[in-house]
Amino acid sequence: ASRAKSEAEAAQRRAAQARQQTETLEAQAKATREEIEAAESMRGRMAQLAALLNAQAELRKKLHNRIEDLKGKIRVYVRVRPLSKKELKNKCENVASKEGQHTIKVVDEKSGEKHWDFDQVFAGNPGPPDGNSQEAIFRDTKYLITSAVDGYNVCIFAYGQTGSGKTFTMFGPGGAGDGVSPTGEVDELAGLTPRCV
Repeated sequence: ASRAKSEAEAAQRRAAQARQQTETLEAQAKATREEIEAAESMRGRMAQLAALLNAQAELRKKLHNRIEDLKGKIRVYVRVRPLSKKELKNKCENVASKEGQHTIKVVDEKSGEKHWDFDQVFAGNPGPPDGNSQEAIFRDTKYLITSAVDGYNVCIFAYGQTGSGKTFTMFGPGGAGDGVSPTGEVDELAGLTPRCV
């Protein structure tokens, strides 16, 4: 009888352990179901937020490019090259100078002084107060580059006679391929093209 009693007690202990394991597994299953429901809810919210983000990105593109259109389809910026070391050594005089943010003055011995207005004038020395640095020019044209990245048609080109600074403005002092280090840092003299990369 004592053997049967001990077997019955052992069976009861196993049954109690099985009930406890069942309760634990049911609690884990419930927690897992709740986590799955929360994940599905989050997935739905993420899809809503992604759709909202895409809509806002499209709106930003449209508004940005609307602003660029309001500035004018064609804009003319002028950059007056400072005198070179050779020109300074030969005591040459600069015939063009910046008269304001939008005005340039050209002095000619024959026709005298003339003023021309443009959308933007960059002239003089690279630093303040003239603002003729590569960074200043990029800062003023980067919005057009953003429009190009957004998929809008944009054209930026440099025009002028030989030695007027077209390559320097577009690429920097070393010409094409110069201005960006292998780590991605932009040289302060880098032109528009390397800064866009």
